[in-house]
Amino acid sequence: MATLCHSLDPKAFTNHYVLLRCAEDTYFGFTGNLRYALGEAEFLDWDHEEIERKAIAESSICIVILSPRFLSSPSCLDELVQIVEEFGKGRMGQLLLPVLYDLESSLVQQLIYNHKITVHPHKFDNWLQALTQVFTVAAHFTACHFQSDGDRYEYECIMKIVQQVSKHVASTLGLNLQEKEVIQLLNSGPDDGVHVIGIFGDPAIGKKIARTAYNLFAGEGFDSYCFLNVGENLSGPRFGHFLHMFCSRIVCNNCGISIMSTPKSTLNQMKVFVVFHDINDPDLLKYAVELTNWFGSGSRVIVTSDHKCLFESHGVKRVYQVEMSDRTTVRYENVIDRAEACVSGHPLPLE
Repeated sequence: MATLCHSLDPKAFTNHYVLLRCAEDTYFGFTGNLRYALGEAEFLDWDHEEIERKAIAESSICIVILSPRFLSSPSCLDELVQIVEEFGKGRMGQLLLPVLYDLESSLVQQLIYNHKITVHPHKFDNWLQALTQVFTVAAHFTACHFQSDGDRYEYECIMKIVQQVSKHVASTLGLNLQEKEVIQLLNSGPDDGVHVIGIFGDPAIGKKIARTAYNLFAGEGFDSYCFLNVGENLSGPRFGHFLHMFCSRIVCNNCGISIMSTPKSTLNQMKVFVVFHDINDPDLLKYAVELTNWFGSGSRVIVTSDHKCLFESHGVKRVYQVEMSDRTTVRYENVIDRAEACVSGHPLPLE
């Protein structure tokens, strides 16, 4: 039976769901890593123990990992028929993203032939029709497919899948004004040198803007990339741990280098996209800004902090102040109104 690798609810995009479907042969490997990457990109688990027709109908995005085990499983193919039927209705905002994993044409033909001689003709025709449509769609996403004996790393394919999902959501909902302005800052000026953008203000909104830019562009022409939640993870000796965090992530996203060879001489040759999120310690911010001098020409760096003065004192010239959206402001004002009502209209106890 096909394995439900949970559905994923992107907290940054309301009413968009990603349904991730696979068979057992990729669940703990490729699909597990993809699920983690989608979670890192702010797509969260939508807790369903079993797949239902309703879950397929409510999902606007579906990623199907077509592997040898998937094509060998009657239950997987039955569910594929349901998915193709639902996503063939033409609802606005839908995306069906088939990913071919270790599938060659000769193997596909053999697996299909095995079903032809063992199942009822009517069911086989339904499977064949669904597979034909899915492989036609898959031709548009060749960068997302993976062969274990090929010349690409899994993380490259996974990043491409995350980008496809992010770009689809962005094109469906559109980027908000603040996201557009930060992306414009990233792309302004010549492509040489290292572009460092400082984002200050509300940390949650700043993180969302930085994550959107990262999801859309990190895999486009960069040798490596990483998103570091510095404030959430930093402990122990600050500078040593910070450098280890950074080097570990750069290595994870570029298997051609080792953690022992990531000093300046190596990074100077690499065009990287890096986000340092939630740095509010002046010394640590200084260290992060100095670290950007290690990066190769054309690199892009986003640093988020609560305070503009930290950027000004450390030479970050391109800064952007995030503001609460109208919806956030309304929610904030409603909370204050209710709190004041609870203390008989006297705001003094709230201070």
